[in-house]
Amino acid sequence: MDSGKDRRRYVRLPLLLKATARALDIYGSSVPSAVLAHGNIEDISEGGLRFVTDRGLPASALVEFRIVVPAVPVPIPTLLSVRWSRKRRSGHRYDVGLQFLA
Repeated sequence: MDSGKDRRRYVRLPLLLKATARALDIYGSSVPSAVLAHGNIEDISEGGLRFVTDRGLPASALVEFRIVVPAVPVPIPTLLSVRWSRKRRSGHRYDVGLQFLA
């Protein structure tokens, strides 16, 4: 098996847009979610996007995402699920992979 083979389902396209992510409360949890992250979308595909931010997001978390498009007067809301989150080797930034849900 070739471990270097790209197994992605969709083609990624480079993109640079600002966004905010807020982890949603888990149904039935008595602890409200306070995870809010600001950062940039750096690539996007039909299935999801890569978000670069100052904090990691918990795997499998549901996230209310707001994308800032310069030509649009209000942020675009969408719902995503965190697939993975990794700290970058240098600096204090995280790469977060999110999958579109709605």
